[in-house]
Amino acid sequence: MAGFVKTFVGKEYGSGTLNGTVAIKVGAFLNRDLANGYLAIPSGDATGRVVMVCNEVDHLVPYNVDDSLFEVAGGGLVKFKDVVDAEEVITDQIGSTFAGLSVGDELGVGANGLVYAIADLTALDFTTFKKTFTIKEKTTLYTRDALVLVVNVK
Repeated sequence: MAGFVKTFVGKEYGSGTLNGTVAIKVGAFLNRDLANGYLAIPSGDATGRVVMVCNEVDHLVPYNVDDSLFEVAGGGLVKFKDVVDAEEVITDQIGSTFAGLSVGDELGVGANGLVYAIADLTALDFTTFKKTFTIKEKTTLYTRDALVLVVNVK
Protein backbone atom coordinates (compact mmCIF):
# COMPACT_ATOMS: atom_id res chain seq x y z
CA MET A 1 0.00 0.00 0.00
CA ALA A 2 1.45 3.34 -1.01
CA GLY A 3 -0.76 5.55 1.13
CA PHE A 4 -3.79 5.81 3.37
CA VAL A 5 -5.93 8.17 5.45
CA LYS A 6 -4.02 8.66 8.70
CA THR A 7 -6.48 10.80 10.68
CA PHE A 8 -10.06 10.27 9.53
CA VAL A 9 -12.21 13.40 9.91
CA GLY A 10 -15.43 12.64 8.09
CA LYS A 11 -17.30 11.28 5.10
CA GLU A 12 -17.45 7.64 4.19
CA TYR A 13 -15.48 5.86 1.51
CA GLY A 14 -17.00 5.75 -1.95
CA SER A 15 -16.40 3.62 -5.01
CA GLY A 16 -16.28 4.29 -8.71
CA THR A 17 -14.81 3.14 -11.99
CA LEU A 18 -11.32 4.21 -13.02
CA ASN A 19 -11.67 5.75 -16.48
CA GLY A 20 -9.23 4.52 -19.15
CA THR A 21 -6.75 1.67 -19.28
CA VAL A 22 -3.91 3.03 -17.12
CA ALA A 23 -3.46 1.61 -13.60
CA ILE A 24 -3.11 3.80 -10.48
CA LYS A 25 -1.41 3.09 -7.15
CA VAL A 26 -3.12 3.23 -3.80
CA GLY A 27 -2.26 6.57 -2.17
CA ALA A 28 -2.44 8.54 -5.42
CA PHE A 29 -5.19 11.04 -6.23
CA LEU A 30 -7.86 11.09 -8.93
CA ASN A 31 -10.20 13.68 -10.43
CA ARG A 32 -13.79 12.90 -9.56
CA ASP A 33 -16.14 13.67 -12.43
CA LEU A 34 -19.61 13.82 -10.91
CA ALA A 35 -21.32 14.65 -14.20
CA ASN A 36 -20.05 11.52 -15.96
CA GLY A 37 -19.78 9.30 -12.89
CA TYR A 38 -16.17 8.19 -13.18
CA LEU A 39 -12.72 8.77 -11.74
CA ALA A 40 -9.85 9.92 -13.94
CA ILE A 41 -6.08 10.10 -13.57
CA PRO A 42 -5.07 13.78 -13.84
CA SER A 43 -3.03 14.63 -16.94
CA GLY A 44 -1.96 17.96 -15.43
CA ASP A 45 -2.88 20.16 -12.48
CA ALA A 46 -5.89 18.72 -10.66
CA THR A 47 -7.70 21.92 -9.73
CA GLY A 48 -11.13 20.31 -9.31
CA ARG A 49 -12.51 17.74 -6.93
CA VAL A 50 -9.78 15.24 -6.05
CA VAL A 51 -10.14 11.99 -4.11
CA MET A 52 -7.54 9.59 -2.69
CA VAL A 53 -7.29 5.98 -3.92
CA CYS A 54 -7.81 3.78 -0.83
CA ASN A 55 -8.26 0.22 -2.13
CA GLU A 56 -7.20 -2.51 0.27
CA VAL A 57 -4.32 -4.66 -0.87
CA ASP A 58 -5.80 -8.00 -1.90
CA HIS A 59 -3.43 -10.42 -3.62
CA LEU A 60 -4.39 -13.91 -4.74
CA VAL A 61 -1.13 -15.24 -3.24
CA PRO A 62 -0.43 -13.14 -0.11
CA TYR A 63 3.31 -13.77 0.28
CA ASN A 64 6.49 -12.53 -1.41
CA VAL A 65 4.59 -9.52 -2.74
CA ASP A 66 5.56 -5.88 -2.18
CA ASP A 67 2.26 -4.31 -1.08
CA SER A 68 3.56 -0.84 -1.91
CA LEU A 69 3.43 -1.77 -5.61
CA PHE A 70 -0.29 -2.66 -5.52
CA GLU A 71 -2.27 -0.95 -8.29
CA VAL A 72 -5.88 -0.64 -9.34
CA ALA A 73 -6.17 -1.61 -13.00
CA GLY A 74 -7.63 0.80 -15.55
CA GLY A 75 -11.38 0.27 -15.78
CA GLY A 76 -11.29 -1.29 -12.31
CA LEU A 77 -13.29 -0.47 -9.22
CA VAL A 78 -11.66 2.19 -7.05
CA LYS A 79 -12.38 2.60 -3.35
CA PHE A 80 -11.78 6.29 -2.74
CA LYS A 81 -11.89 8.82 0.06
CA ASP A 82 -13.12 12.32 -0.64
CA VAL A 83 -10.56 14.00 1.62
CA VAL A 84 -11.93 16.79 3.80
CA ASP A 85 -10.45 19.85 5.48
CA ALA A 86 -7.97 19.14 8.32
CA GLU A 87 -7.84 15.42 7.56
CA GLU A 88 -4.38 13.83 7.51
CA VAL A 89 -3.22 11.44 4.82
CA ILE A 90 0.08 9.70 4.24
CA THR A 91 1.42 8.93 0.77
CA ASP A 92 4.58 8.01 -1.08
CA GLN A 93 3.05 9.13 -4.38
CA ILE A 94 5.25 12.22 -4.73
CA GLY A 95 6.07 13.92 -8.02
CA SER A 96 8.52 16.48 -6.64
CA THR A 97 12.01 15.70 -5.38
CA PHE A 98 11.59 14.50 -1.78
CA ALA A 99 14.77 16.23 -0.58
CA GLY A 100 13.50 19.57 -1.94
CA LEU A 101 10.33 19.46 0.15
CA SER A 102 10.06 20.84 3.70
CA VAL A 103 7.56 20.68 6.54
CA GLY A 104 5.03 23.48 6.01
CA ASP A 105 5.26 23.45 2.18
CA GLU A 106 1.94 23.50 0.34
CA LEU A 107 1.41 20.89 -2.38
CA GLY A 108 -1.14 20.32 -5.13
CA VAL A 109 -2.16 17.28 -7.15
CA GLY A 110 -0.61 17.15 -10.60
CA ALA A 111 0.00 14.71 -13.44
CA ASN A 112 -0.56 11.02 -12.75
CA GLY A 113 -2.25 11.77 -9.41
CA LEU A 114 1.00 12.59 -7.62
CA VAL A 115 1.51 15.47 -5.18
CA TYR A 116 3.83 18.27 -6.31
CA ALA A 117 5.28 21.49 -4.92
CA ILE A 118 3.89 24.65 -6.56
CA ALA A 119 7.16 25.20 -8.46
CA ASP A 120 6.68 21.82 -10.15
CA LEU A 121 3.11 22.53 -11.29
CA THR A 122 1.94 24.56 -14.26
CA ALA A 123 -0.30 26.79 -12.10
CA LEU A 124 1.27 30.05 -10.95
CA ASP A 125 -0.33 29.78 -7.51
CA PHE A 126 -2.85 27.69 -5.58
CA THR A 127 -5.86 30.02 -6.01
CA THR A 128 -7.37 27.74 -8.68
CA PHE A 129 -7.03 24.55 -6.59
CA LYS A 130 -10.05 23.35 -4.60
CA LYS A 131 -7.87 21.08 -2.45
CA THR A 132 -4.24 21.43 -1.47
CA PHE A 133 -2.06 19.75 1.13
CA THR A 134 0.41 21.06 3.71
CA ILE A 135 3.34 18.87 4.69
CA LYS A 136 3.08 18.00 8.38
CA GLU A 137 5.89 15.45 8.48
CA LYS A 138 8.45 13.77 6.24
CA THR A 139 8.65 10.06 7.05
CA THR A 140 9.02 6.57 5.61
CA LEU A 141 6.23 4.27 4.52
CA TYR A 142 7.29 0.68 3.92
CA THR A 143 10.94 1.75 3.35
CA ARG A 144 9.96 4.50 0.88
CA ASP A 145 10.02 8.28 1.34
CA ALA A 146 6.56 9.45 2.33
CA LEU A 147 4.74 12.58 3.44
CA VAL A 148 2.13 13.10 6.13
CA LEU A 149 -0.15 15.75 4.60
CA VAL A 150 -2.90 17.90 6.09
CA VAL A 151 -5.77 18.57 3.67
CA ASN A 152 -6.75 22.19 2.92
CA VAL A 153 -10.11 22.71 1.24
CA LYS A 154 -10.50 26.14 -0.36
